[in-house]
Amino acid sequence: MARPPKDPEFLRSRRIDVLVSPHELQQLERLAALHSVPVRRYLRETGLSRQLPPAMPTINQATYVELRRVGSNINQLTHLAHLTGSRPDVQTALRDMAAALEAIRADLLDPLAAIEREHKNRRVFDELVSLFSSPAEES
Repeated sequence: MARPPKDPEFLRSRRIDVLVSPHELQQLERLAALHSVPVRRYLRETGLSRQLPPAMPTINQATYVELRRVGSNINQLTHLAHLTGSRPDVQTALRDMAAALEAIRADLLDPLAAIEREHKNRRVFDELVSLFSSPAEES
């Protein structure tokens, strides 16, 4: 059984040829790929000011693996600090660093979350810098 014909008003029967440089084509292909659509759809939707699917985050796999490794090391150090009765401020710093790394990992998966956590992570980083740059207190 054949499909019913499209309404002539919505039938795409006209072609627009647009000349672009190789660099421009590369940019358009990259932008279209971020939205997981072909270049022709990207141009049509943006040209008509329509909503595109949300951009998909590209995860740097090597960075993600490295963050997992560093996070694992921090968890081991935190466990050791608990066992040896290390200074409470070091334990707090290790927990804060582990939380910051978890937030970074989540940000790789959800870039919009990065904006929300940016302020908090900056505060944690400043606290860690001040903690480790000051002389250690004698117990």
